[in-house]
Amino acid sequence: MKKNIAILLIILFSFSNFVTASDKPVIKKLNDEYTIVLPVSMQKALDVYDPEFKVRPMKEFDQFYVENNVYKVSEKEFPSAVIGDFNGDNILDAAILGYSKNKKKFIYIMSKGNDFKILEFYDYSDFGPDEAIAYVPPKLYQSDYIEKPLDLKTDAIEWIYYEKGAEIIYYKDGSFLHYATAD
Repeated sequence: MKKNIAILLIILFSFSNFVTASDKPVIKKLNDEYTIVLPVSMQKALDVYDPEFKVRPMKEFDQFYVENNVYKVSEKEFPSAVIGDFNGDNILDAAILGYSKNKKKFIYIMSKGNDFKILEFYDYSDFGPDEAIAYVPPKLYQSDYIEKPLDLKTDAIEWIYYEKGAEIIYYKDGSFLHYATAD
């Protein structure tokens, strides 16, 4: 009996390094690479949309920015993924840069009632190595490039073209809107 318990504890300890299921998306570092781990309900929606979709790896970003910690990395973001409540329903959503077959895509996995839907925001032929996304919290923003301030009521993302420009992309009344933050 003691031997069986010891073996069970060894097995449980061995599996403790694996990703565990959650009801919320999480950013994790696995095998020296950041990724987003989706809850089962989100993953199912993504698999229906495109079972071959893959998150863009850090090695494809400008390594100068990676090595100098310019890209933001936290429990809500890394350059390929952002977690937030983008549609204001108090359920976490995800925005992800990635690949489907030979296409580069920027998608949102948005809550819709008890389900999730995939919104394809951009279908790119190419991401530049210095393009990334970052988390933007709700608050009042004033851009140097747009006269009217943005009173952001939900989480959003910032699409960043390092040393080129940036814009907040937010979801309001069923549409994605843009607000320039840098030129």
